[in-house]
Amino acid sequence: MEIVLIVLVIVGVIVVTKVMKGNRGRAARAQRAAFIQRYSFPPELRAKLQRDHGFDLEQSGLILEGLRQYFLACLSAQRGGFSKVVGMPSKAVDAAWHEFILMTRDYEKFCEQAFGKYLHHTPAEQMKESDDRAMANTLHQVSSPGISPAGWAMLGTMPLLFAMDRHLGMKEGLIYDDNAFGELQKSRDHYLSSMSSHSSSDSSSSWSSSDSSSDSGSSWFGGGDSGGSSDSGSSSSCGSSSSCGGSSSE
Repeated sequence: MEIVLIVLVIVGVIVVTKVMKGNRGRAARAQRAAFIQRYSFPPELRAKLQRDHGFDLEQSGLILEGLRQYFLACLSAQRGGFSKVVGMPSKAVDAAWHEFILMTRDYEKFCEQAFGKYLHHTPAEQMKESDDRAMANTLHQVSSPGISPAGWAMLGTMPLLFAMDRHLGMKEGLIYDDNAFGELQKSRDHYLSSMSSHSSSDSSSSWSSSDSSSDSGSSWFGGGDSGGSSDSGSSSSCGSSSSCGGSSSE
């Protein structure tokens, strides 16, 4: 009888510890999400988008809101997903991310408060996730509730990130029309269904991965994703990736 009681106490302690850890994790993510949502990007970043990339004042502001959405997607991916990479569905936003990284002190300070560690940008050729899977994971993250209480920014019927390059009229951007976006939604549903089926038959989840053929890059946590009709994209390792660049949390 004593042994049974000891076992029950141990199990109870383990359960309570896990619950408390989960609550702390959710509280930390909520604080980080709030930080990202209210963060003011360095004025020089917007100036560089106008001076070096040819965007006007309104466009540069919209691009920075797209970058904010991408960072929120990376944070959301820390909770899990069906890919280890968060895809970057916009070349314009990817360019802003690159410029932000070059502002080393500002970027490092931002990452520490937003993610608890540095968010790296990894070249696409080093990614081990397919563009389709990475981009579908990004869509999954920006469709998930919780991280963004006010809701995810949209352009028409698409999340801002996916509509960005088309809205800006970028000829070599990652362009998602209704058909391309619909196909990506189908891919997301397929991966979610596969993950659910796998979880029900096996307690551990595994992701299949394939080398990306894209020319841009991705990112991961530690110190530094893809879709559309373009040949490049990016990924992120907050828990995901894309072909223009991205991040991951491992």
